[in-house]
Amino acid sequence: TSCGCTAVLISDRSIPPGKTGKIEVKFDSRGYGGQVAKVVYVQSNDPKEPQRSLEVRADIDVPPSPKIEIDPYNYDAGLMVEGDEILANLKIMNKGELELRVEFNHRSAAYEVGGKPAPAPLKIAAGKEAAVAIRIPTQNRTGAVREYVLVKSNDPMRSTLSLYISGYIITKEQLKEL
Repeated sequence: TSCGCTAVLISDRSIPPGKTGKIEVKFDSRGYGGQVAKVVYVQSNDPKEPQRSLEVRADIDVPPSPKIEIDPYNYDAGLMVEGDEILANLKIMNKGELELRVEFNHRSAAYEVGGKPAPAPLKIAAGKEAAVAIRIPTQNRTGAVREYVLVKSNDPMRSTLSLYISGYIITKEQLKEL
């Protein structure tokens, strides 16, 4: 098959000349929408045609649902001085037809929308977006910073996204040397 979403069952491994067999194709349509075509390759000992391609087509109706998009997926906080908090601004967009509900997961981050603590879950209407300020404390840390904030939602296709946050923290003494 042309992908892991397609499974094939054959009625017999050996079919005598002049006889027929059946090929059953199962397609897992999760994650697909609209017109889809997949290819099944049939190999045989037929000297004239040792391989044959069968195309399976489907028109998949996708029920209305929320659809999450975030910007950015990676945030570089740059150079910071010890004690400063990381401030990452995240835009969350709902490109779907139903309300999007979003929650965040990080061990020490705080989340704000419009200068106020973000509700849990954060609700975003269809076709709308929200700007989220993510604040991560950096006390007693120096050197490279690598953090992941999990963005969990009710989007059936992308229920968990990761925002990667990076930067570098220097001491106040190191700052004086710059």
